[in-house]
Amino acid sequence: MHTEEEKAPPSSLVTVLESVIQTFLAEFPRGNNLFGEPDESHRTEILQKTVSLVNKAVDSEKFQEYLQSAHGLLLAVGEAHGNTREFYRCASSFTLSKKYFFLNFCIMYLIMVEGVLASLSQFLLGLHQLPSMEKWDDLGGDEFVAFGKLEATLRDAGLGVFLGGYNRHLRNAIAHGHFVYDESSERMLFKDLNPRTGAPSWEQILSLEDLVWLYVKLDDVYWVVSVYLQLYLLPGLFSGESSGE
Repeated sequence: MHTEEEKAPPSSLVTVLESVIQTFLAEFPRGNNLFGEPDESHRTEILQKTVSLVNKAVDSEKFQEYLQSAHGLLLAVGEAHGNTREFYRCASSFTLSKKYFFLNFCIMYLIMVEGVLASLSQFLLGLHQLPSMEKWDDLGGDEFVAFGKLEATLRDAGLGVFLGGYNRHLRNAIAHGHFVYDESSERMLFKDLNPRTGAPSWEQILSLEDLVWLYVKLDDVYWVVSVYLQLYLLPGLFSGESSGE
């Protein structure tokens, strides 16, 4: 049977883990995104907001309970994000025309919005509200919250930075199949239609690069939140305490 002293990790391990966190905080904003492009301003904003959310939420006695309750949700977010990567790997393994690569990215963007951003936003809003909740499930528990309502709540809460890359009209156009590719310009016309009249309430022409940039901004949100949360919790898992200041 192990004693408490035998179970405790060496202090050097905790020090290393905390050093990794500081390195991540310093280096991530300056790094390139998935497609090798810098976006330091956006990355800095979402990282700062994530750090602020976690540091405030961890002071709540309900923090661990909230994380446990959100475990399944966060696993689902990771699964959805992984599937966007599978679509990308699939498209990259074949010689596709620009049109079909474009169509592939439409699916990736939709999954990123519906499978990643919607659920991750629910989790982030919970972190934001946790310090003032009587109990963690005051947010709604198992009740479904439409993303349109959740989007407005996030912006009202000052969490709009996590929505960089999200366009409601673009999401609707892709989800409902209202887009047309032009072979000559190699661009896509997206249309959000009025469901009663069929008339466009929004139209926009995007290049493949435009759509990729929107996807990458959402991808950065996923990586910042998931990586920081894991790094933040690691020292606590070894030392029995929460990391951070």
